[in-house]
Amino acid sequence: MVMITATTSVEVVSRETIKPLCPTPNHLRNYILSSIDQNSPPIYIPVLLFYLNNTSINTNEKLFVLKKSLGECLSEYYPLAGTFRDDYSVVECNDEGAEFIGARVNCDISQIIGTSNVKLLNQLLPFESTGNWGKFKEKAYEREVLVAAQANLFRCGGLAIGVCISHKIADGTSAVAFLNSWASKSLNNYHGYNANIVPPPIFDSARNFPPREMPRYSHDIGITNKTIVTKRFIFDSSSILALKKQASTAIIDSSDENIKFPTRVQAVSSLIWSRVLALYRSKTTYAKICVAVHAVNIRPRMESWNHQSLITRLEIIGQLL
Repeated sequence: MVMITATTSVEVVSRETIKPLCPTPNHLRNYILSSIDQNSPPIYIPVLLFYLNNTSINTNEKLFVLKKSLGECLSEYYPLAGTFRDDYSVVECNDEGAEFIGARVNCDISQIIGTSNVKLLNQLLPFESTGNWGKFKEKAYEREVLVAAQANLFRCGGLAIGVCISHKIADGTSAVAFLNSWASKSLNNYHGYNANIVPPPIFDSARNFPPREMPRYSHDIGITNKTIVTKRFIFDSSSILALKKQASTAIIDSSDENIKFPTRVQAVSSLIWSRVLALYRSKTTYAKICVAVHAVNIRPRMESWNHQSLITRLEIIGQLL
């Protein structure tokens, strides 16, 4: 059982701005957002990566390599080191940089992995991912940061890296590509060899999805937390396998193999959605349409595999009734 005490805390000990290793060329100074990017509110994609202390590399060297490789990564992902214009139509690739925060956590990493304490997990992120850009921790920044990282050092020597990437110019696939590139460069700097080669990013989404006239988003727009409750559910591999088996057994009349043999996401989503509906129906006597929303990556459905490296929001919204 994971034990989180009332005294568990995350203390920020350092802040700095990481600039791209190489300046962005003049002809790449303006990155035009696509129509898909324009339609996204100015919120952030949050990612947490946990690493056990299974290396002899000391803390200072870890942080040095992380910051050095982040600067190298920003040279390739240059729009992430820039700033939005007021109308959110263009990113000015001015090499303002990414924010890097160092923090200490007064517990072991084993006490955090597996916890359902979402409030504590949020403290491992550089800022509130669902809020507007003015809600940075302690309001430490005067500009709208497009990417920020927080290195959380645990008492046991473990490390958790929290990353927030602007959802205006990236989706989940783009965020993973950025993190893979950062990880590859970090390994190269640690060990002096080239890790798995990560395809270079492609920033021409506006050519595929030309920008349109859009209503201007306010800097104050975000997702309110007043009526939203966030819960974290953890499913191990055996539980997911049992769910998939149960779901496939229940579906006997379908000739569609994709429906007859559900994926992990489909099985877990169906379970959660069915429980939400059951709870709702137990508290009301009148019928009401309920809708759940899923974001779906459409890159594999596009003609060119180069779109896997396209840094933009390439997702559509699917609904469950």
